[in-house]
Amino acid sequence: MTTKMLRLSLPGALGLAEIAALKAFVARLEALQAEIDASSADKAELYKEIKAKGFDKRAVRAVLRRLAEDAGAKNKRERAEDLVDLYLAALDPPAATGASEAAENRSRFLDLPPELRCA
Repeated sequence: MTTKMLRLSLPGALGLAEIAALKAFVARLEALQAEIDASSADKAELYKEIKAKGFDKRAVRAVLRRLAEDAGAKNKRERAEDLVDLYLAALDPPAATGASEAAENRSRFLDLPPELRCA
């Protein structure tokens, strides 16, 4: 099927300006994909260097995630960590955690929004 036949068979056929714009978009996307591929290779090489220096890659990734998170995500993460601490304290015998720490954990739990308390 020729381009002319294809253009005639499509509903709302593309004009010359639309075809030119489409070609430009595709070219830009191809260039971006090439940059992404190059960046991915660079990133993989950097993680190899990190590992070679004795750093834990997962920990470095976690640091990057925390540095990139916004205030809302940070607050949500901190509340979730508080819940984890509370649950761990609830599972520990009182002698291991201490009565004052358990009371503090209960108090922090009650300060949390209901949707996080029931998680």
